Amino acid sequence: MEDSYESMTIVDLNSSFTVDLPIDQVIPVQEISLENEPLIEENLTDNQPVTFEIVPGGTKRGKPRLHGSDGYMYTIRKETESVTYWTCAIRQKNNKCPASVIQRGANFKAGQHTHSHPPTPGLLSATAVSVAVKNRCAHDNFTSAAQIAEEELASYKEAHSNAHQLPKLISLVKQGNRHRQSQRPHHPSHLEFELIANSLPPDFIQADVIIENDANLISSRHIIMATENQLHLLSNTKQWYIDGTFRIVRQPFYQLLSIHAFLKSDEHAKQVPLLFVLMSGKKEEDYRKVFEAINTLLEADPEVEEVIMDFEVAMWNAVRNVYPSVHLHGCTFHWAQAMWRKVQQVGLATSYMERGPVYDFISQLFALPYLPKRHIRPAFETLQERSQLCEPTRELTDYLSQTWLHNTVWSVGNWCAFRRLVRTNNDVEGWHRRINTRANKHNISIYLLIPLLHKEAMMVNLQLQLVAEQSLKSSTRKGNNKKQVHLWKLWDAYEEKSITTTKFLRSCKQFIPGPT
Repeated sequence: MEDSYESMTIVDLNSSFTVDLPIDQVIPVQEISLENEPLIEENLTDNQPVTFEIVPGGTKRGKPRLHGSDGYMYTIRKETESVTYWTCAIRQKNNKCPASVIQRGANFKAGQHTHSHPPTPGLLSATAVSVAVKNRCAHDNFTSAAQIAEEELASYKEAHSNAHQLPKLISLVKQGNRHRQSQRPHHPSHLEFELIANSLPPDFIQADVIIENDANLISSRHIIMATENQLHLLSNTKQWYIDGTFRIVRQPFYQLLSIHAFLKSDEHAKQVPLLFVLMSGKKEEDYRKVFEAINTLLEADPEVEEVIMDFEVAMWNAVRNVYPSVHLHGCTFHWAQAMWRKVQQVGLATSYMERGPVYDFISQLFALPYLPKRHIRPAFETLQERSQLCEPTRELTDYLSQTWLHNTVWSVGNWCAFRRLVRTNNDVEGWHRRINTRANKHNISIYLLIPLLHKEAMMVNLQLQLVAEQSLKSSTRKGNNKKQVHLWKLWDAYEEKSITTTKFLRSCKQFIPGPT
């Protein structure tokens, strides 16, 4: 096209114009209103005999309700050993219907008086769906009332194609939620409470550890939960993985602590939860009392040889106190998290992400746990000597030295990951994420949380059977398996002295949990 943009005509958009063409009439497409369609009426004729059906829990208070095929309903007025007297459910102050039904066994007979109001078609269907929703809501605490109502409504419609005048979905949801709340005890607002045993799974709460202060008031409380099978397995496992989660727990409790272990059969292994503790505090005394209580619950002295957990001073001291001969090991992921927080705190995060000299230096510090225990301190000191440290990097190395190399609670051997197949508590944290998801919300009542944990506990038997049959094992990503093989080859090369310490540390960047 030869015309340039400069030669194009500029239209004045501020001036008005009119399109002078006929306008076609638009007739919108409309769906036929369902309200205008004829309803499928129930075959209620005067000469058809009236049949009756009792719906257990049909009233708002959960009492039985009698429904007649003629569209009327009745509640119990009086009962004897052989006769039940039903009266019409319409008992308003200004309209007490006198109609009644007398029941003897399976036989029903209408009373002398007739109803003072017209029937309501569809009452039986509405009551049946409502009862089904309330029953499911009472027994299934972790499916939303909306989902339950939708499923029950759809199920009833499928089974009763001629059903009509069913309750509205929003009404069923409200009924389901109200029924749940009415059946469930209130969550305690303080530690001075009594557990409502008949609202909790039987034989699941193993100990209620109460710690009192000098004034004989409860200062902390810890509820230990496990099945007998879980306790048996816990007593015989050699490695315990311990971690806590907080989102799911409501005050006055602080955290849900859980102990996990691997079930193993040949090459098949699966980590499962073996004990739960609902804790209101996290002081050293709290942990010590909990572990002492666990010891009394086990069949004999536990076979545990090693405990893997987060770097929490109070817990480490308590475990050492109760299990003095057990080796303690910190989670490598939590070690890297602590280091990364310090990197951010001293202002090196941006420099680290630029992948320059600061990145090279810090990533080698991050890789220190993968060295043999005796090599970690000399490697750290060499890195310090060869690096010209600015003030932020000096702060970082001072932190590493004081917190990890010269700490009185844990030594280098407690966080060294050399030749360790499982180096983190990630399986436990994965389970915590799953239990939080299944709870469907945060900070739930203990009368929801404890049954949920019991369901998890009951799955352990199945998981044990599947592992024994070699039908179940921990799922690992393909990339993680490749990394594991590569890391083992690096360890072999390092032990054979075919690579230097510097090359080993730089090669470990891909294994560092955290930003690399």
